[in-house]
Amino acid sequence: MFAGVGLGVIQVLALLVPFLCGLLVLAGLFAASVYLMASPVLLLIQDGWTAKFFRMLPLLAGLVGVGLILWVAAVKGTLLLRKWMLAILQRNVESIRRKLA
Repeated sequence: MFAGVGLGVIQVLALLVPFLCGLLVLAGLFAASVYLMASPVLLLIQDGWTAKFFRMLPLLAGLVGVGLILWVAAVKGTLLLRKWMLAILQRNVESIRRKLA
């Protein structure tokens, strides 16, 4: 199937499954962080400038803080995923080179 590049089906699965799982987790982190950072605006749209909105301001500030923390974690996770996947790809390239030599 992938004989042109020297990859077997198992090697392709070993490359794609961790990559796709990592992307799924990171996409979830990014989505959650955006939602948490937008929550004050969403509550303002829903309720307007009411007393409930002003009572919720400390909680909303905390949610924005958690959203920022999740955003930083997602960015750091993206960098780690990229580094990890490049190491796995390099290991596979070395394996294929040894087989061909």
